[in-house]
Amino acid sequence: GKSLPLVEVNAEFLPPSGGVVCVLAHYGCWQASMELMNRKGGRAVNIMARPDHNVNMDKFLAVKAKQDFKVISTEGFSGGLIEASAALERGEAVIVMGDRAVDGTACISADYLGGKIELPLSPWMLAARNHVPAIPVFTELKQDPERIEIRYSRPVLFPETDRRVRAEELRPAAEQYAEELEKAALQSPYCVFRFGNEKQSGI
Repeated sequence: GKSLPLVEVNAEFLPPSGGVVCVLAHYGCWQASMELMNRKGGRAVNIMARPDHNVNMDKFLAVKAKQDFKVISTEGFSGGLIEASAALERGEAVIVMGDRAVDGTACISADYLGGKIELPLSPWMLAARNHVPAIPVFTELKQDPERIEIRYSRPVLFPETDRRVRAEELRPAAEQYAEELEKAALQSPYCVFRFGNEKQSGI
């Protein structure tokens, strides 16, 4: 119940308007970044998520009812991609968790802490197909003074093309994200919430 100031780092990487894919991770107090983005310029925020039928999603995400916030289910016909693309066309933000691939979905294996990690291709595919930037975002509770720090990474941009984007063309973006994820994990290991889809190799 304690209210902490939200501080943006590298805020210039987040465009003030227009569609954007924010690639979050199960790292730190990641829910706080959604509240901040919603306040910034009044941009509507969506999160692609697999609904938990045993938990009210709004309560789980600690989202206030007054916020313009939508959950896009990944269990639909298109895995939520059609709804997410429509949101991006409206100039909204779409949040995708980029550090955990769901079984049966397209993913890519990248180097991570001496082993391998399976990362979903969906955030990069979504950004590339809709010609919008993808921005890795990390949120962490800091002290001295106590605050929530939301750190934006440099946007990943894709060349505009009318043809279908191939999965291999997205590999550099996923690998770049894995490097950002590894830096964050090494800097603050107790902020990482992993569920074990890494291929262990001395981790």
